[in-house]
Amino acid sequence: MHHSMSSIEQAEIANTALQNIQLTAAKAKSHSVRTAEIIATMRSATVFNRLYDKCVEQADQWGISEPTLPRIRRPPRRLDDGANTASFDDPRDYFRKNFFELVDCAVAAINSRFNTPGLDVACAVERLLLGRSWWKSD
Repeated sequence: MHHSMSSIEQAEIANTALQNIQLTAAKAKSHSVRTAEIIATMRSATVFNRLYDKCVEQADQWGISEPTLPRIRRPPRRLDDGANTASFDDPRDYFRKNFFELVDCAVAAINSRFNTPGLDVACAVERLLLGRSWWKSD
């Protein structure tokens, strides 16, 4: 849980920094790269298992039942191509898949927004206008 909280805290720091009116394009890119790297480190079985165990423990303390698998829903016959839908034997496996998908989507969203040729050009122009050599990086 501590690892995930530090990742969430880092994301919150980046969110706050990205809203600063004096933020440069290079700093925005730097914050986004660092945040994506930290979030990507959460994609491990160890981190997930610690988080899951902590959630189960907290649920027990609050008198909430342990996680269960959602009811299996079959697609309508007109849309069913006969392929087997993903099924899980254990709630931990189901939530692990969803957790990893969430981490992957978060990293992809950050990268798609900040790792772009347009932002690279903006950083180069910014360095040029601020008097730094265009071939040096921050």
